[in-house]
Parts: sequence; structure tokens; C-alpha cells
Amino acid sequence: MRFLLPHERWLVPWILGSQRKRRTTAVVAMEQKYGPQGMIWMDASLANLPFVVIPAVASLIPVFADPEETSRIALYLLAAGFVFLALNLVRILQAVSAGRKFRSGRG
Repeated sequence: MRFLLPHERWLVPWILGSQRKRRTTAVVAMEQKYGPQGMIWMDASLANLPFVVIPAVASLIPVFADPEETSRIALYLLAAGFVFLALNLVRILQAVSAGRKFRSGRG
């Protein structure tokens, strides 16, 4: 967990603890597919999700309210949402890669 961002370091142990307490079939299937390291990366992508949704919604409201005069702050919020979306995609790709290593026996 040393390569996680600060907010991910705080949220991932909480999400993992919650998943350990409530062993649903989805959690068991994800553990079998991604392995322990893949679960950390997948939970890191879940930790980034609010940082994608909140700026996107906050920026789209003024854009649709007055599309002819879009404020600069709305565009900055939308750009921040896209940055976190790219980070989210990186975390998912890391989870998939860790899952492949886990299933091949190297992880």
C-alpha cells in the first residue's frame, strides 16, 4: 500500500475491513479474480470515485444552465474530474494486472 495516494491510504483499509466483515459472493469472486494486491488497487479506484463524480456534476450544472457563457471554474472542475477519471482507470488497469499475476501463480 506504499504506492497509494494519501486519500487512498485512508480509505482503502476501511473498505478492505468492510469487505472482510461482510463476505458477499461478489467480494469472494473479486478476491479470486484479482488477488490480494488487485483488491487493494480496485478499492483504491473506489476511493477515487467521489473525486470523479462530484466535480463532474458540479461543473455540468452551470454548463447546462447557460451553455453560451460557461464559466472558467466550471471548466476547471470538469478538467479535475477528468484527471481523477484517468487516475481511476490507471488503478483499474493495475488491479487487472495484479489479478493476472495472481492467477498465474507469480503474485
